[in-house]
Amino acid sequence: MAGAYPPQPPHSLFLTLGGITEKPGVVDGHIAIREYLSLTVSLDHDSIDGAPAARFVTRLKELIESGFGLLDQEVIAEQAST
Repeated sequence: MAGAYPPQPPHSLFLTLGGITEKPGVVDGHIAIREYLSLTVSLDHDSIDGAPAARFVTRLKELIESGFGLLDQEVIAEQAST
């Protein structure tokens, strides 16, 4: 695994971004070429239990795929008030 390193103390988590590649993916029920960015999450299992780590990675994936945090703060405030 070139480029993947286990976390070293005092760090218990590493997030590593890879390159953007073009691959076929499903968009609105059709196959289209999409750009994909690889993200590697390395965890120190001596300090982080597997179940909470899995929940964290799942939630991180959901937030990234939804575009969370990419909206302007004014738009977020407006959506919260409705």
